[in-house]
Amino acid sequence: MGAASMVKCEKIRCTKFYWLIIFFLIGLTVQAQQSSVFTTSSSIHVIGDVHGAYNEIQKTLTNLGLIDQQNNWSGGTSHFVCLGNIMDKGAATKKVMDLFIKLQTQAEQAGGQFHVILGEHEVMNLKGDRHGLSAEEIAEFSEDETTEQRQKAYQQYIQWHKLTQSEQTQTDFDTKYPVGFFAHQQAFGLSGKYGKWLLELPFIIKINDQLFTHGGLSQNIKLTDLTSLNKQLKSELLSYLKHWDYFLKKGQLGFDIPFEERAAYLKKLIDSPQKRTFMKNNRSLVLSTDGPSSYQGNSQCHPYFEEDQLAEKLQFWEASRLWVGNTSLEHGPSELSTQKSFAQQIVQQRLSEQLMMMNTELSSSKHQTQLWTATITPDGQTNFSNGSLTKQFQPEQAVKRHSRNVYNMSDEEIEQFMKTAEITNMIDTTEGKTKPFKVTMEKDGKVIHGIFKYMDTHPRSNRGRWRNSVNQADRYQYELAAYRLDRLLGIGLVPVTVARNIDGRDGIIQFWVDGLISLLQYNDDKIIYKGICDFNNQVNFLDSFDYLILNTDRNQSNVMFNKNDGQIWFIDHSKSFGTSSRRPKMLKKSNIKVTKAFRTALKNLTSEQLQELSPWLHKKQIQAIMNRRDYLVSGNF
Repeated sequence: MGAASMVKCEKIRCTKFYWLIIFFLIGLTVQAQQSSVFTTSSSIHVIGDVHGAYNEIQKTLTNLGLIDQQNNWSGGTSHFVCLGNIMDKGAATKKVMDLFIKLQTQAEQAGGQFHVILGEHEVMNLKGDRHGLSAEEIAEFSEDETTEQRQKAYQQYIQWHKLTQSEQTQTDFDTKYPVGFFAHQQAFGLSGKYGKWLLELPFIIKINDQLFTHGGLSQNIKLTDLTSLNKQLKSELLSYLKHWDYFLKKGQLGFDIPFEERAAYLKKLIDSPQKRTFMKNNRSLVLSTDGPSSYQGNSQCHPYFEEDQLAEKLQFWEASRLWVGNTSLEHGPSELSTQKSFAQQIVQQRLSEQLMMMNTELSSSKHQTQLWTATITPDGQTNFSNGSLTKQFQPEQAVKRHSRNVYNMSDEEIEQFMKTAEITNMIDTTEGKTKPFKVTMEKDGKVIHGIFKYMDTHPRSNRGRWRNSVNQADRYQYELAAYRLDRLLGIGLVPVTVARNIDGRDGIIQFWVDGLISLLQYNDDKIIYKGICDFNNQVNFLDSFDYLILNTDRNQSNVMFNKNDGQIWFIDHSKSFGTSSRRPKMLKKSNIKVTKAFRTALKNLTSEQLQELSPWLHKKQIQAIMNRRDYLVSGNF
């Protein structure tokens, strides 16, 4: 055998040996996971995101009676649950982790448990995503970083970016990567102290009849036993990290290539099993927005489709409630408050009390954090308090739609504003055949935009004898009827709409929602939908509402979503409210599924309530709504 062949053979043996070690370690790490299901007759204490707030978590644990003056466990057999995101944004993540590592061991020795859930920011740090990393967190590792470590990273930086070594290059490098950055990176690596610890933590656990995870449970999470689910997610994460580490060591990825760009770099490489596995891992559930550490649908998407989905999972796992923490709110320093009314905004329940959201109040000024705690007592009662001040309160019911109105105004306040504010500008639009106006309204220093519609092809058709020609009417009044019906059903997806006369012309003003993108734009520009709410669930919900009001004008140009989070809005209803019970043409092939939550809302709708629509609809149109309601409830339509 020639020398070249021997070298090639040795490379093959080394590569095989490398991957045997990798998969052996993956197996060991996955097998080393603790149980995912616990039972206890002691109290369970729950907090949301910590984000490096060491002083606050120390005070909270002390007030809960879980640690003593020496920061040792004193909670006996109690269970403590941190819902993840213990790092990033704060000043003392390293101290928090060291405290948690110690308390995990001490609590277990005392017969209790100190649970830490893997949150979105834990996964981010493991995969080298430093978007949330604060300067103070980097500085915590400055004494651990060696000169050799920095010099090696500097040389890699120059080579990867093909830079010339110079004083300016060195300055740019030092500015971008302060002292401590590479020690932090190493500590969160596969063999680092904190990397190894994080990889032992679960994504989801159950204590008694309560489920705990960081983000939420999407419909893509399999219904299997929790230990197997954690094993699957951990295996996906470990496989990604091992392959990322492989390409780093091969010099085929730079250490500073963002997570979102790594796959694009590797696409340029010659095909290999490692490359294919990395690409597959890059699309895995654990790293997607549907993974339990990142999913926000339970806390932000409409309950009329999220509630059914969560109920199915709770029933499968024999649980009554899911606790999540991935809903942190950021406020300016003047907004920090310990008042009960503000606390209720921080801790909220949703989806018929199946979901409890343990938000954390983060100030935009540095390191002012309020931690809110829940204590589930042995008799099943749940008490809520501000962890550092022990001020008790009760959570409020979360809004059905996550996005807030402009200026945090209520619907009623926006209605009053749009009825009375001065019209300071009107612009012609080219939308549709009716050519509505975009209007600007100003009052008390506030500016709100709206759309003014005035087309009425069948005036006063809500009165007197019914004419079948009204079934083809285009009336601005129907926008008001759709808005009121939307609110009667508790939907909240039709923008606020009011009647108003402008320059002697009767019409309606509907709140203008900025930053929308249509389904037509998605398709024409081949944009990939990346919203937090399931696309098909949202369109199905729109189809359900369109059938209820018999909207005959739905098309791709008026199916609208927020650009930033992909949440749907229901607009354009001026060609609705016919008297037929047959599906409109565009809904003939739609597989409309009425969710349990929406069916309940429909069942509760009464003829008496619908009389509120009589200023705009004929009694035959109102009866037709009830007829279609019955078909939707029965599922036979």
